[in-house]
Amino acid sequence: MAAEDAVAAVTDDELAWAREIVGSTLGRLGCAARVADPQDLATLYQARAAAAFYATPQLDWTPDLQASTAMNPGWFNDRLGPELKLAWEAAASGVAGEALVTANPIPDDGVLYLDGQLREDQPVPLLPGPHLVQVAVGAEVGFAWTGELEDGQVLVLETGLPEPTEVRPLRDNPLLVAGVGFGLATGGAWYPVWAYGKRFAGDSGSFGGGDAIAEQEQAWGRFRLMEAGLATGSSLAVAMLASHVVVRVRDRR
Repeated sequence: MAAEDAVAAVTDDELAWAREIVGSTLGRLGCAARVADPQDLATLYQARAAAAFYATPQLDWTPDLQASTAMNPGWFNDRLGPELKLAWEAAASGVAGEALVTANPIPDDGVLYLDGQLREDQPVPLLPGPHLVQVAVGAEVGFAWTGELEDGQVLVLETGLPEPTEVRPLRDNPLLVAGVGFGLATGGAWYPVWAYGKRFAGDSGSFGGGDAIAEQEQAWGRFRLMEAGLATGSSLAVAMLASHVVVRVRDRR
């Protein structure tokens, strides 16, 4: 990892190499295929600050320490030494204010990350300073932005990603409501027909000949007609529900 390489360069007193590692890595953040690690982001700025802090003569390390605080407040890489940690604490006390970030659209399978940390609610409040906005789609980063935010700034980002599927309440789906209602009504009407048919079949042996047989055949015909009508109604209800499900599945592609 680049962050650990930069720390190793500092501890080996290869300060110029540490600055080069950090500068190269930060310049490629917007092209990274994977979501950044929040501790690595802070470590990069802290390692470059350490390279300035331990240099002879010393360089200005304060901006990088404040940048690490903006990205990951409260976290310090102790491998960089207790002296730098004291300087980090002093620098962090001077970081104040708030900026707001919003990124849209976020697709159904997308996740928003600010400085490597998952964010569900927007707008996202951040401390002024450098920041990394990423939207992960599956295992890959589908959108990324890097830049400096100032106190009071409101940043609205257009990701260019697909719009999320609109989840409509049941009352806003008339086709689905009609299908469910018709299916329930059909099911309610089916039971007495089924009960009548069962009773009719049980009583059929008690009929006599002649007119009784003709009456039996007419009654059985009426029963079959009712049964066929309800079967058709049930099929239509199922088809309506199935078509709604298919449309919803296609909408999510």
